[in-house]
Amino acid sequence: MTAASAMDAARPQLRGDIVLGPAVRSGAALVHNVKDPAAAKYYQIGPREYFIMTRLDGRTPLKRIGLEYAEEFDRRLGEEQWRQILTSLAGRRLLTGSGEVAAPGEAGPAPASAPDRRTLLNARVTLFDPQRFFGRILPFLRFLFSAYFVVPALLAVTALQVLVAVKAGTLAGEARQLWEAPAAGLAVMLILWLSVAVHEAAHGLTATRFGGASTEIGILWRFPVLAPYCRVNDVLLFRRRWHRVCTAFAGLFASLLLMLPAAPLWMLAPEGSALRHAAAALLLFGSLSAVANLIPFLQLDGYFMLNHALGMQNLRLESYRFIRLALLHARQRDAGTAQRLKTYPRRVKLIYSLYGLGSIVFGAVLACWFAYWLLTLTLSFF
Repeated sequence: MTAASAMDAARPQLRGDIVLGPAVRSGAALVHNVKDPAAAKYYQIGPREYFIMTRLDGRTPLKRIGLEYAEEFDRRLGEEQWRQILTSLAGRRLLTGSGEVAAPGEAGPAPASAPDRRTLLNARVTLFDPQRFFGRILPFLRFLFSAYFVVPALLAVTALQVLVAVKAGTLAGEARQLWEAPAAGLAVMLILWLSVAVHEAAHGLTATRFGGASTEIGILWRFPVLAPYCRVNDVLLFRRRWHRVCTAFAGLFASLLLMLPAAPLWMLAPEGSALRHAAAALLLFGSLSAVANLIPFLQLDGYFMLNHALGMQNLRLESYRFIRLALLHARQRDAGTAQRLKTYPRRVKLIYSLYGLGSIVFGAVLACWFAYWLLTLTLSFF
């Protein structure tokens, strides 16, 4: 048997624990996220690599995969190209029989999400891996994911937000009175901080419910905020967009649910009491936090919900890149930028344009408001 025929007859197999994610849009291209659980790494591959990897089942010969590839992409893979592909996969320890998997700290291809760099203004400290904990409590909390709970809960938190909107002036006036009760004010701050912990845990629990994993829980320092966080990179691997959107929404939903007891507490507490003022502050600041989380131009839950709903990744960054490219083309009118713009589908061009312009306008309005507030505050001292 010649080397070429031996290559055609080969039946390589992808490791059974490798997880291949669905196609998502990143810039003009489609990409797939890949998880190697044993090495605790994530990769990004293109549609061609994904096409090949999904067919490496240990039963299908390379010759047949090559014919299917040529039919799909109108291009044949030669012996040398197959050798390079298989060498690359074996080098990453993604094939069965390619040796021990790499340890998490060993060098390898760039992961889908770059590791965090600690600075004085931005840092993360990992506390523990929560997956075992989530796996243990999930059987007791499955009712939280049923329509019998979710629908009434959504109606309740919606009604609560309507109440807060109607009574916003009253709530703001009573919340200010917490300056006269520092102990109650500290209690409110502690409850709000703990609600963030529940918020983050809800992301992880929902990811576990949909078959994913949460790799770490820790403390995030993003000046001037110190808050808990839960990393759920597996959301990028969920086949259903609905599951990705729900995982992103779960934290906000949990925060809103925690606010529900504050409403009857505020209504029943005696007027002028510290308890009523504390309940007012919880309702007001909890609602403001919920609104902020839903703004898609901030990189919070609303932003990731929009990414997942549109089947995209890095929407903000890619929108800015597209707008810069469009402006460059408008100024230079060269063939290179024109060709790059043609690689973007029409729908993607529209989404990037609308989001990018909306983000710029939002940032400008926010900067103007902050400048006006700072000027007003400065003038008040004179």
